[in-house]
Amino acid sequence: MLRDFIKSEAYFKKYIQDQEKRIGRFQEIAAGLPGTETEKIKRCKRVAANFQRDLIYAKYSAGASKQELQKAYRKYLGFLACAGAANYAEYIDVLSMAIVLDVSLDDSMGILEECEFSDGLTGLLAGYIRNRKIGQEGEPLLYEDYYKIFQEYLIGNCKIAKLREYMEQEWYQASKEFAWYGSDESPEDIYTGYWCWLAGACVKIRGEEASSLELKYTPLDILR
Repeated sequence: MLRDFIKSEAYFKKYIQDQEKRIGRFQEIAAGLPGTETEKIKRCKRVAANFQRDLIYAKYSAGASKQELQKAYRKYLGFLACAGAANYAEYIDVLSMAIVLDVSLDDSMGILEECEFSDGLTGLLAGYIRNRKIGQEGEPLLYEDYYKIFQEYLIGNCKIAKLREYMEQEWYQASKEFAWYGSDESPEDIYTGYWCWLAGACVKIRGEEASSLELKYTPLDILR
């Protein structure tokens, strides 16, 4: 069942088909390159990773099952094994999706050792993935203005009501610097859905009862 309320089922069906073709083309290019062309292969995998991440969002918006999303996410990890996480926001997404979708990061990938993006929030997420326990506040945040509410919620300094208020009133407007902001109004078919996987991961880590919870922009039904 369609989860998004902005675009139609037909829109997402076409987007997913087109996106899978784009990913396939870059996979073919990478596979056709000699093994010595490591930088070119990495660039191809980087583009494919970007497309695959967007595909996961679109599939969730279109109503894909948890199993289908897990499969798409593992493919995403495969691209990242070569390309690596491009930035802090992507690293947060990688960790958050793993938590929400119940996918292990142990297989052949050092994503948990991305020291370049290490801070108090990524440490809490990675620690939960390793130990299934809520850790303590660690290093300072790299991007405090945008992410502090999530860290505060995880370590118990605020309640779910405050996170709900942030998601309803501030999160989308606070996301203006991201490329996906306002994508539903683009004349190009680039919209994949506005979802905060980090909020979903926080809810799961804190053990909130997702079945009775409403949290805007959050993939809660996967947790139910």
